[in-house]
Amino acid sequence: MTKCHSSKHNLPRLVPPRVKKKIRKTAILLFFIVVLFIIGLLFLGVKVKFLISEELEVKISSNQSLYSVKSDQLVGISFVVENNNFLRCDSYCEYSLIDLMDNQVKQTDHFFLGHSEAYFGGLQIPATNNGNKLFLYDLQVKCHNIKSLICRTEEKNKHNSALFILETEYSGQELLLNKKIEENLNLALNKHNGALSKIAEQREKLNFFFILSNEEEILTKNLDEIETEFVDFENSLMDQIKIWQGSELKKFSTLTGIDSILTDLTNLDIQLYSLIELRNSTLNIINRINQIKEEIIESYHDSPLIAKELNKIELVYQQITNGGNFSEQEINQVVQESESVLFKLVDDYQQEKEQLVEHYSDALNKEYNGSNCLILLQIKEEIVVQNLSGDTNNLENFINKNCIINQSTFIFPNLTLLPVLTTELIKVENKIFLGEQKRQCCAFNTCKSYGQNNETPTLFIHGHSFNEQNTPEVSLAAFAKIQEEMQSDHFINVGDVSYEHFYSGLDKCSFPMTMRATYYYIPHLSFGKYQIAAQKTERIENYALRLREMIQFIKDNSGSSKINIVAHSMGGLVLRQYVDLFGANDLNKIIFVNVPHKGVSGKVEKYCSVIGASKECEDLSVGSIFLQRINSKPLPGGVELYNLRSKGCLMDNAKTGDGIVTFDNAYLEGVEDFIIEGKCTDTLQTSLHNDVLDPEMYPQTVGLITRLLKK
Repeated sequence: MTKCHSSKHNLPRLVPPRVKKKIRKTAILLFFIVVLFIIGLLFLGVKVKFLISEELEVKISSNQSLYSVKSDQLVGISFVVENNNFLRCDSYCEYSLIDLMDNQVKQTDHFFLGHSEAYFGGLQIPATNNGNKLFLYDLQVKCHNIKSLICRTEEKNKHNSALFILETEYSGQELLLNKKIEENLNLALNKHNGALSKIAEQREKLNFFFILSNEEEILTKNLDEIETEFVDFENSLMDQIKIWQGSELKKFSTLTGIDSILTDLTNLDIQLYSLIELRNSTLNIINRINQIKEEIIESYHDSPLIAKELNKIELVYQQITNGGNFSEQEINQVVQESESVLFKLVDDYQQEKEQLVEHYSDALNKEYNGSNCLILLQIKEEIVVQNLSGDTNNLENFINKNCIINQSTFIFPNLTLLPVLTTELIKVENKIFLGEQKRQCCAFNTCKSYGQNNETPTLFIHGHSFNEQNTPEVSLAAFAKIQEEMQSDHFINVGDVSYEHFYSGLDKCSFPMTMRATYYYIPHLSFGKYQIAAQKTERIENYALRLREMIQFIKDNSGSSKINIVAHSMGGLVLRQYVDLFGANDLNKIIFVNVPHKGVSGKVEKYCSVIGASKECEDLSVGSIFLQRINSKPLPGGVELYNLRSKGCLMDNAKTGDGIVTFDNAYLEGVEDFIIEGKCTDTLQTSLHNDVLDPEMYPQTVGLITRLLKK
């Protein structure tokens, strides 16, 4: 009998081992293919994300930016740096604290941050030891992502900055020193004013009364030397007053020299007084001679000396009144001698007349009232009538010599009575005053009084963010490097400003400032406070309305009636719309940078409509209603306009441009034009549009902007 075998052993195998092995290999291969596909998609996605999105944002925040302290106090400041970067990216950051007074780095450090981490920093600013001032410190932070397998960054630095403001009060020691200095200056001012009046008085008298006399020349020379010393002292006094007004107490130096000047003026005053007395003596003599004019004329023919002495007096008179090279001492001696001679001759003449009348009155036994030629002639007639005997030669000689000649031929010198000099003090208005101390804002090795000659602030306006997902802060950061660079040209870098944040105290600083703001934020009141919210997908006209609010906000907080604006890309169109709506009265200078005045086209227009905000992209398109309308309007007057555009990137239809805007579409008729040559270096061939804002790559851009703002 035959045995039957079990089916377990006798049925044929359904899947041979070789097939099973092949299936396993296929499954493993498929698994690896799927894994590689997923990895590829991941890398591609990362690559695309890095191409179209901002990979890193650097934010700086602080609970306090304005510190009011005594000048001898240390100041501790704190801040927070946050990095908003791609997932799985780490960042390396450096910061520098710059003292804007000397524009030098005072402290620096570095740190690492993981994804979305924050760094809490603290710095200590040493005591300034200089009160009554405002000092500025700029915290500059730059970070870059660290390249890794997942983080496909190019490790470009992103920049941001924040200001810290120190408003210092006098320390106790400075208060005492300040009081002492003020007393010193007041005393010096009183002495200065006395010397000033004395110099003016002496100068006036020397110039007016003592024309070209020898003594005047000597005293004038002495006064010139004193005045030279006085001017030096006055300049030193004004310098020290300016130092005190500027609260630069350490620079004050004690004023010297005024006491010796006052002593010299007193000595000169004594000499001048003696000279005045000498001149008055001369004037009095001339006036006395003038008072006996009739007696001199009458006795003129009696002595030839009278004419000689009168000639001397006339010469002295001409020298005194018209000027001449003479000595006050000598002319005084001359007029004294002439006076003595003239008065003696006149007296002798009168005595001789009187003696003749008296003698012949006795002889004729007759009284005569007076003694003059008429009486003498009568006496002569009486002698003839009475036939008196005796010698009458003396009478005959006197009459022939003085009474029967024509006296009208003699002309007495025109000696007008001259006023006697006085020694009254001449009052001079003082033009130097102590004034008052004013707080100073200090930067770039210069301190300026609060509100003194306010400079026009400059606002940077960003362009369109082609990736709608990017935050407004990404657009704000576009000008950060330029602001840092312009600080070396004495523009204070205020960083970004908003309705929530504007540095208190900057309206007191009379230095040019740069700041950046966004039109993507819209303010609204909430619980009595201003809140802001990002609102990006709107028409350019709406952004112009927000720009108006921001311009007014900056004017109100900076104390300036006008501002300059540097507008990049779409920001230039926002500005042009603002000018069309509200005019240019608030604007001083406008600088356009790579602005699509005639729109964007080709692949840029397509990319914009895919990843950008649709309404903005529609307005930006070549031939849009917005562009047709804005380009049909005339350019504003009363404001300086400049246009910067770039070329070097090959664009659609073999046109050149900056990679976003063609060279022709960036042109604006009627505006001074500047061209920046460059090239696109990125995969999408669009980088020149933004790269021109990088001072490391294109220093000519910041150079042009700085030069045009200072022009």
